[in-house]
Amino acid sequence: MSEVMPASRPDMQTLLAQHDMVFEAAPRQWEQGMLLGNGNLGAVIWGDGASLHITLNRMEAWDRRGSLDFGPDGNYRSLRKLLDAGRVEEAAERYNTHQEIPYPTPLFVGELRLDFGSNPRSFEGRLDLLRARATGTAITADGKTRFSGFVHAQKNLLVLEADLEGGATFACTPDLECLHGFKPRPSEESADIRKAWGYPDAETGHEGELSWHVQRIPDSGAWCVMWVVREDPQSRRFTMWVGVELDTDGDPLPAARNRMDEALASGGSVLEQEHETWWRAFWDRSALTIPDARLENLYYAELYKLACNTIGRLPVTGQGVWIAGGPDYHLNLNVQESYWPIYTSNHLELGKSLYDVFFEMLPRFRKFCRDFYGWDGAMALGALAPNGAAVPCPFQWSFWTGSGPWVAHHFWLHYLYSRDEDFLRCRAYPFMRAFMQFYVGYLESGEDGRYHLPWDSSPEFEYRMGRDVTCSLALVRFLAEALLQSQDILEITDPDAPTWRDILDHLAPFPEDRTGLMIMKDTPLSHTHRHHSHLMPIHPLGQLDVDGNEQERSLIRRSINTWLRQGFGEWIGEVWPWASLIASRIRKGNMAWMFLDRYANAFPSENSLNMNNDEREYGEGGFFFLHPAGRAPAGWPDRWPREPTLNGGFGAAAAMLEMLLQSWTGVMRVFPAIPDRWHDAWFENLRAEGAFIVSSRLAACRVKFIDITSEVGGTCRVHNPWPTRAAVTHLASQETRLLEGSTLEVATRRGDRLRFTAEGVTISEDERHPPEFNRGAGQCNWFGVKKAPRF
Repeated sequence: MSEVMPASRPDMQTLLAQHDMVFEAAPRQWEQGMLLGNGNLGAVIWGDGASLHITLNRMEAWDRRGSLDFGPDGNYRSLRKLLDAGRVEEAAERYNTHQEIPYPTPLFVGELRLDFGSNPRSFEGRLDLLRARATGTAITADGKTRFSGFVHAQKNLLVLEADLEGGATFACTPDLECLHGFKPRPSEESADIRKAWGYPDAETGHEGELSWHVQRIPDSGAWCVMWVVREDPQSRRFTMWVGVELDTDGDPLPAARNRMDEALASGGSVLEQEHETWWRAFWDRSALTIPDARLENLYYAELYKLACNTIGRLPVTGQGVWIAGGPDYHLNLNVQESYWPIYTSNHLELGKSLYDVFFEMLPRFRKFCRDFYGWDGAMALGALAPNGAAVPCPFQWSFWTGSGPWVAHHFWLHYLYSRDEDFLRCRAYPFMRAFMQFYVGYLESGEDGRYHLPWDSSPEFEYRMGRDVTCSLALVRFLAEALLQSQDILEITDPDAPTWRDILDHLAPFPEDRTGLMIMKDTPLSHTHRHHSHLMPIHPLGQLDVDGNEQERSLIRRSINTWLRQGFGEWIGEVWPWASLIASRIRKGNMAWMFLDRYANAFPSENSLNMNNDEREYGEGGFFFLHPAGRAPAGWPDRWPREPTLNGGFGAAAAMLEMLLQSWTGVMRVFPAIPDRWHDAWFENLRAEGAFIVSSRLAACRVKFIDITSEVGGTCRVHNPWPTRAAVTHLASQETRLLEGSTLEVATRRGDRLRFTAEGVTISEDERHPPEFNRGAGQCNWFGVKKAPRF
């Protein structure tokens, strides 16, 4: 990796301290708690202060049994006959992936309860983002307890210390049988589940200071929770180590013992130093400041949670390391939105588990395509377990053809932002190619000489099936274009390339009418809709551009006008940030900010988790399911339950980045979609397509400078933000030359560092620093349970 510009940011401790989650009162509900995690192990600390629960979860804790079986005549030919005959409901019933068996399904590990005394009096706490550490003080009628804990960034270990004063006590009670559900369930309810599902009784044991609990899952391995509590009688300090090891094939107890022995031998200070070193390096990758204190706070909270959920072996699910009972890999937005921030934020490393695990699933996708559809290719159903097995999902959503191709788009984005040709050759190209093979078999040639999509659905648009679904056509176009570009980059000749070119040249256009982009052929956006799938050609695929021809601009204009006119009644939390991203792509900064501001009003919980439901009743949609028939779909609640998801918040982080830096056209634009009210802003070491690292500052509505480091070389293209010519300086040689025009082009070599300024302008070191926003106590630490509501 090339050296980037010397740091100009303030101390990250100072920057992040104003965004820590500060708890003025106890997080009495689990979904309000203090969040810790390392991608494998998650912990939520919550309670009334007299007692604190530490709810534990492992991403790999799944009952992996179960597989789809549509019977000997269950295949695409029979499905197609039903659809062609208009028997959609019969097809949905026949091919519904909602099986009677309850698995595959994720499972809760359980929780430990710490008791400090009786009658809670007060509680104060802080989630330190820089150190990924939860601290707090709990006062009861008996005394005071100060605690501090973290989940080690690289080891599946929770370390917690508690200092007692007065008559405070420390007692640890395990409740490790809460197996299923969005929230921990009472042990007696879990016992019924275990019996019904054929689980053996847990194995518990004690040896010296070690205690453990092993739960075995039929055909799915086992996990072991092991803990040690030590007391220093003189200082009245209690230290607790908790490890959670999982083995999908054998016995996790030996690994748990080894992990605990290593931890105890290392000592708390060594573990703490390792942990904090990792997190400080994470935060040093990039930074930003914007005038909107609440949104800036939300950005850093989301980046923290994103790291907590993506640095382990498995990619993040809809609910991540903290929640079970539904966190499958939902491929119609949840997974994809979760990873949108990693590129521009300069955290490409957070995508590794996504690429690794989905590439491991590819043989299963190929097998399903061959067995069910009858031709070579890959087909991913809409909701998956970590091994690629289908989990329950409505038929129309499960059989949407775009699930896998939309994941493939992330493989392509990784290449675009890294220019890693080895990754393109070994991972992205074969992954994209497999899904394009599916479409080669699925597309049908019409009398108009165009290739058309037969039956498909558009994510979550009622339960409708139709032809030429807009988002699916866009994904076909993406795959064909990316594969043809990849051939040129890799200097290879693929025998299927002429077919891809033919499809690209003759693919049916997006269905449109006077209202703009339609959901599918003969189906306009007729009412408010909780998914923006028909606008995927704008974002994330970037196939429609406001800098395109008049026909393209007209289509965008009509589509956005209709979208806004239909209103937000069905929108839920996760789609508001996506709306902001769409607005940024068409460079409507005020609109982009508005969508984010309204998201921040209505949807984040006290600890910033996206709740999807407008539970504060701002009237932002999502409070009730509003459908044309005036009722929720069968089997859905009238009101969205209080069940957190992560992807909406991650989408919000991506939306803020999109306002500050865009490069999807191959040309970098700084501050392309900021609202009029933002006169000053700054970012450092964000990443652009082409593997360029970018820093810039906006002061009094003018761009002061653009600093760019080229990681791999290549042509650097920058939109000129000044009304004058621009000066570009090679910082190594201090050689400066003038450029003119709306697009500034400079050939770079690996490691080149450039500075762009307006002609005749020099930049002092102070001017590279971020603006100092005057933020009092009321403009900091927005998240955490408060005594009085902040928003």
